[in-house]
Amino acid sequence: MIETHGPDKLEEVLQDVSKSTALSGGGLLKIVQIGDDLVLLRGKHLFPEKKSKFPMHVHYAGGLAQILTEYTDHKWEGDEVKCESVGDPYCEIVVRRVK
Repeated sequence: MIETHGPDKLEEVLQDVSKSTALSGGGLLKIVQIGDDLVLLRGKHLFPEKKSKFPMHVHYAGGLAQILTEYTDHKWEGDEVKCESVGDPYCEIVVRRVK
């Protein structure tokens, strides 16, 4: 798994991000998968919560990629692949390690 601090600690970090997001009124983030090269999260009611033609939460994807980059000493990139703002049932953020 992820070398620098270990997967258990990474899950704790991501849970802290999830809690912080909820406490700040930013919505709910759920960890779906943590792997060597991929982290998958799903969100509901993420801020801003409005209808759009485009995914609205790229800042979450970028922020999570930066957290993973800092945590693992490897570059990561994030993308919001599903979004409630465009009609999907939830937001889905995929963060991949850059090879």
